[in-house]
This record gives sequence, C-alpha cells and structure tokens, in this order.
Amino acid sequence: GLKGFVFAAIFGAVVSSLASMLNAASTIFAMDVWGRVRRQAQAPELVKVGRACVLVFVGIACLIAPGLGRPEFGGIFTFIQEFQGFISPGILAV
Repeated sequence: GLKGFVFAAIFGAVVSSLASMLNAASTIFAMDVWGRVRRQAQAPELVKVGRACVLVFVGIACLIAPGLGRPEFGGIFTFIQEFQGFISPGILAV
C-alpha cells in the first residue's frame, strides 16, 4: 500500500509539472507570438491557438524523447542541466 501511495504521489507530481510547462509554453506562444502576429485576434482564437500548441509541443516532445537516452547526452538529467546552463544566464541578465 505504501509503495502504491508513493508511486501515485510521484506520478501526480510529474503530470502536474508537465501540465504546467505545457500551459506556460502554449500561453507564451499564443499571447506573445500569435497575439503580435495577428493583432486583431480575439480571446477564443487565442485559446484555440494555445490548445493547438499543446498538441504540437507534445508531438515534438514525443519525437525528441527517445533520442535523449543516447549515451552522448549522458542521461536526461545532464541534458536538462546543460540546457538550463544556456538559458539561465540570459534570464539572470534580464
């Protein structure tokens, strides 16, 4: 029972984290990119674009994920740390 509870908690945390990242990415694209390209876009159109972005981002992630297991990446954690190393200095500078 305790193992199942821990598994459910970890699974819930992973799903929540993925949902928040997808929500943030689609919102950024819909509001900041699409909203500037189509200035007359209304809220329903932005919502549709955001939902489409989630599907596109999940598709891209499904294509990229199998390649992250290759030895040259050194594992997913190392890849994430290196990727953050490229982005964090710019965020800090801003």
